[in-house]
Amino acid sequence: MDVWHKIMNFGDHERWKVIGVIIGLIIFIFLIGCEMPIKSPISGEKVTRTDYQIEIQEQENNLAVMRAKIVMLEDEYNRVVGRVNAYNIAAEKEFVEAEEFRKNLINVASGVATTVASGEPLSAASIIASLIGLMGVGGAVGGVIDANRKNKVIEKLKSET
Repeated sequence: MDVWHKIMNFGDHERWKVIGVIIGLIIFIFLIGCEMPIKSPISGEKVTRTDYQIEIQEQENNLAVMRAKIVMLEDEYNRVVGRVNAYNIAAEKEFVEAEEFRKNLINVASGVATTVASGEPLSAASIIASLIGLMGVGGAVGGVIDANRKNKVIEKLKSET
């Protein structure tokens, strides 16, 4: 008897055992050769490991884009805060200068009023001195205000570029 004939007799005699072993081998090969899909927590679809890695990479890219937008918004916010602070400092400086101008004007006016109230005659020299003092204060305040205006124009041009 040849070998092939013995195998066939064994297969015929143990037919269900042979079929079970063949089915087991097929399942084993299928399990080794094929990836098992899972339900993706991202898309909700059945995906393999490779598909899931692609989904994760897409999510990471989306997060990177969101982060870049947040950084850009944060930079813009910081620029606006800087401008507001600069405006606040400039405005406060102008208020102080305006209050000093008013104080000096009151001092000059009160000096003239004191001279008149004391009964002393007003002299042309005291009036001219008061006017020169007022013009000096006015010129200084005007120069500061003009310099602040020019600085604002320069800052605006710098911020636009």
